[in-house]
Amino acid sequence: MSILAPFERDISWLKTEYAQINARQSILLEEKSRVVGDMLAAEEYLEDKAETLHVLQAIQEEWEYEEKREVEDLLSQLVRDILPHRADCKVVLQRGTYRDHTTLDVCIDNEGHPENVWEQRGGSINSILSLGLQFITLVKSGNRPFVLFDEADKAIKEELIPAFAKVVAELSRTLGVQVLYVSHLDAGIFEGLADIISFDEVDNKVVARHLKRHSVEKDEWISSGVSSIRYKNMRRLQDVTLELGPFMTVLTGTNDVGKSSALKAFRALARNGGTMGLISHGADSMRVEATIDDGSVLAYEYFRGKNKAKVKATYTMTDASGTDIEEPHNGKESLPPWMDDYLAMPLVAGVDINFCSQNHPAQMLDNKCCSPTQRAKLLSIGSEAAKVVDMIGQHRANVTAHTKAQNETKRSLSRVKNELNIVRPVCDLDPAEFDPVLKKLEQDYDFVTQLNAVGSEMVKLQEMITLLETLPEDSIELQKVDVANISSISALNDLADEMGQTTGMLQIYSQVECEDPLSLTKPRDNAEFVSIGRQMVSSLSLIQALESLPEGRVELREVVHSEGVDALAKSLSEATKAIRGTSGRLAAMEQQQSQIKVNIASLLEEVGDVCPFCKGSMNGEKHAH
Repeated sequence: MSILAPFERDISWLKTEYAQINARQSILLEEKSRVVGDMLAAEEYLEDKAETLHVLQAIQEEWEYEEKREVEDLLSQLVRDILPHRADCKVVLQRGTYRDHTTLDVCIDNEGHPENVWEQRGGSINSILSLGLQFITLVKSGNRPFVLFDEADKAIKEELIPAFAKVVAELSRTLGVQVLYVSHLDAGIFEGLADIISFDEVDNKVVARHLKRHSVEKDEWISSGVSSIRYKNMRRLQDVTLELGPFMTVLTGTNDVGKSSALKAFRALARNGGTMGLISHGADSMRVEATIDDGSVLAYEYFRGKNKAKVKATYTMTDASGTDIEEPHNGKESLPPWMDDYLAMPLVAGVDINFCSQNHPAQMLDNKCCSPTQRAKLLSIGSEAAKVVDMIGQHRANVTAHTKAQNETKRSLSRVKNELNIVRPVCDLDPAEFDPVLKKLEQDYDFVTQLNAVGSEMVKLQEMITLLETLPEDSIELQKVDVANISSISALNDLADEMGQTTGMLQIYSQVECEDPLSLTKPRDNAEFVSIGRQMVSSLSLIQALESLPEGRVELREVVHSEGVDALAKSLSEATKAIRGTSGRLAAMEQQQSQIKVNIASLLEEVGDVCPFCKGSMNGEKHAH
């Protein structure tokens, strides 16, 4: 590798880096512009977030007004129908906000002052209003219109239960909702209002007896209803089937025959909520089958399984002929992916609106089962207000996203500014100043390259001279070679003269240029110069001996061919011309002549004022060499 290669790489690297840094600055400036735009957009959105939410809630309230009034009127009428002494009762739905979320509380107007029903009232009125809210939300939700009540009349005074049952039956028929209603009361209360099924114990087994069937026309049947439910090995129900009516079906019977268990088992089917307690004693599993719509059967089986890792539940979906219409599903807790396509009874806003347990008969008002925020969502479902609710939800999501974007853009902007501060000193350089620096470096590099080439030629010449010095005089024999071909030997003599001059010029140039940081030629000491001079004298003697040979045939053994000598002389002549071309630069260095003269005087002292070429005196006179 050339000693100049690092300098060449440095110049190329400098050009490349300068271009890349300028390109990087352009990219950073574009990124800065984009980041600033994103940050301003985020700040603008966040600045108006409170006002935006207020406007959306105002629109929601306006759109809900009519529907809200209808719900209030319906609930008020339910209270008056069941509690005749509360003919002046007026139900009020009170809106509010909690942590930017809309809330809804059910109140009773007390002379202009709303009283929260759940907190300030109790008993019958809570059960009535919760019942009405559950019917309303179920109709709005789009879920399967099928609701299961387990002793919804638990908190109702006994004398009010017939009126309560009548309201349930009317809501079922009016709103088109199928009802399975468990009651511990006498079945006669529901006669004429619903289909009645009684769980009776026969021979230590529980059987289902259909006491009354409410006659309806075929076109009155609810197309999306559940026509039957079959239980196998479910507690005391070894193999029991309930044939449900299209509207309200009441399940009665004595205590501890499995009425509430029947509803719990169906809920287990809907939620994959099986437990070991639902499995009959001695059985390995319990099974619930629901026949829906056009005769399709959804079956759920829960296994006892001692190993907790073992699959405990399976789902199948078959048509009326028993052929699978969906891939069977095994899962300890998960529901089949196709479940909602058939049963269509999912949770809505986190609330189980298709079930009402005996432990929470007023679950729609109980804040533990249905919070004010959830109530607000439930009563907006299916209305124009629901669209605004979605917009409010999207607004909150946007606020979160813009807050995150704002933080990220601040970090990005800080990073971009730091990078710009790093590259700015280079990018701020004036090209009118930087380009001449690069051009000067390239020129100096080219000049040093030429000097390096001359130095290489000098080394080759020195090697040839050394070879000629080693030839013995008796190695020359006459051959059939024309003496004219040795004419190049004269050229070699001239070459020796030029070499002497070239060596002197290089000696002077090396001393003059020694302070140039780009110079690769270091000044030689006087001893080295004297050695070269003595070698030149020896070489000159050999050349003169060759010239004194008589004309004739000369054979040179192991001597360089004349063509090579001619080429060498030509190369040296060209190198000498290149060096002489630097005379313009040498002229500019006249201030260093005094130092040069000191060096020449020292040289003369070393050689004793005798020319190393011709042995002539150089004492104070101009000398040809």
